[in-house]
Amino acid sequence: MSVETFAGVVVRPGAALYTYRLRHNITGSPVDRVAFRMGAEYAPLAAVESPAMRGSTQATLPDGRTEWTISLLNEVTGLVDVVVNFLLPIEAGITELPVPLIETGAADGYNGIVAVQNMSRHEISVKQQNNLVDLPLTEQQRLMTGPMRESLQYVFQGFEENWALVLNFKPAPAASRIQAVVDLMATTTAIDRAGRTRYEVRLALQNRSEQYLAVRIPDGLALWSAAVADQPVKPVVDPNAPQGCVLIPLVKTSPGGLPYDVVLYLADESPSGLVSPLDGITRIEPPAIAVVGIPVMQTTWSLQLPAGYRYLWPGGNMNAVAGTVEMMSLRIDAELEQLKRLEKAYREVLGSRSTREQVTRQNWYSFNTRVEQNIAQTRHFLESNRGQVDERAYGRLQSKLGSQFEAQQQLYGGNRDYVEKQNVQAGSDINYFLNTSVSNTGVAESVRDIALGNLPEFVVSNEARQVERLEQELAKSLETAQKYAAGKPAATPAAPETAAPQVRWEMSDRKAAEDLFAGRDKDADVRLMLGSISQDAVEGLSRKQAQLQSQLEELQDNRLQRRFRSSSGPAQVEAQSSVQKMAQTVDEAAGGL
Repeated sequence: MSVETFAGVVVRPGAALYTYRLRHNITGSPVDRVAFRMGAEYAPLAAVESPAMRGSTQATLPDGRTEWTISLLNEVTGLVDVVVNFLLPIEAGITELPVPLIETGAADGYNGIVAVQNMSRHEISVKQQNNLVDLPLTEQQRLMTGPMRESLQYVFQGFEENWALVLNFKPAPAASRIQAVVDLMATTTAIDRAGRTRYEVRLALQNRSEQYLAVRIPDGLALWSAAVADQPVKPVVDPNAPQGCVLIPLVKTSPGGLPYDVVLYLADESPSGLVSPLDGITRIEPPAIAVVGIPVMQTTWSLQLPAGYRYLWPGGNMNAVAGTVEMMSLRIDAELEQLKRLEKAYREVLGSRSTREQVTRQNWYSFNTRVEQNIAQTRHFLESNRGQVDERAYGRLQSKLGSQFEAQQQLYGGNRDYVEKQNVQAGSDINYFLNTSVSNTGVAESVRDIALGNLPEFVVSNEARQVERLEQELAKSLETAQKYAAGKPAATPAAPETAAPQVRWEMSDRKAAEDLFAGRDKDADVRLMLGSISQDAVEGLSRKQAQLQSQLEELQDNRLQRRFRSSSGPAQVEAQSSVQKMAQTVDEAAGGL
């Protein structure tokens, strides 16, 4: 028995995946089990599979290693595949990655191949390499596709079961992430004629670290309610916090989690009111509501007046439609920043085949769709109210929305191309390749004996074609004989003195016959010549049919037929029946002629 061991090591961001394909080539006597040995520290991690496996057992050897014995379904010869998979997590502080040796005890030859594939930002290099050489390019081309070869960092080969390989490992620098940020703080003030005010503060928050959001509320305002990610929450007052500071319970999200909104509702509860009654011109300022401890990237303020009042801005009249579109575009700016962070998180986990990757992918596509829809709605609102916006403001807002749409499309297209590239690379995963190539189950002894006990199909088919050819030749021979029999002249009595002598005439003796029987009747001469020709043709047909009979007898009863007659399949029995039938037909035809 000889063995080819193909070991594949794939380094991913959080783990190193090991796959060993053990391909046994069994010659000579069939076997019903194979075995291999490896370090005992990997035994609890290993998963062993084979398409020919009935079961497996483990035993600890005196030297501390673990031996697996694979029981096969049958006694087999030929190629038998066994695959071993295990995973080593990449933990903090790790500096090297060993590549364990699996020993098979191959007595008739050994070939070991080790391929290392780095699908992470970690840095790996060879620390220790014993009894291994670079695998020649021609061998790599024979074993693997081009994209897979290009993705491998190292490919080694060894011809003895005593090789060793250890890799240096340097973890990738931790990605810098914003732990908590308010991308947009949008405050809306609603005021009535008496000057009483109500406030809505909407915070677009990305939070991965904070348990509470600290909000400083000015005197005269009271927090009525709060909602986090569309769920109501109960604010908390910390006695150690500064005066007027309220704590809002938050939700911590993973790097691939979606951002969410924190919404606060406040009201003016001062006895005299924070704003004077709306008699004539009244000055209104945004409230001094502030977020403590978390950076705020953008702030907006909008004002809702009662009916009959209009806005005045120190620099000129303020257009309500243009202001609304401006507010909506600022919201889109914040969402684009959040989309960039989500894209970065998605790329970090892409290819890990984890639940986190699935969640991040779903969040990426859903949030991208939301941003695209918000841009479309803002454009539609601007177009629907174009008559209320001057040309200069319309051109500026239209240009800004167009730039935002292009930025969103570039993010989506760039990420799509990156994902496609990663999927192509994943198709070249050496672990996947080795696991899907495990297909050899060997040839069972019973199957081999059945094959040796059957007449080969090509022999049966050739014999059938030969019988068919003989049938066609015999049919033509019988048809020709029938034609000669139908055209043979009837016997006519002749006078004794003129009776024709019983002589066989040849075509070359025609002139001599004419000289000898010059006085005979012309019709009698013709009948005599035709009779001679018919007799020659019949004799030729008889000889040919005798040859056909001899050939059919050879097909019917020979050493090969007698050898396989007891174990003939349906096709062989049918062929033999055809031979026997043909022999009988020839006998009947020969007797008739």
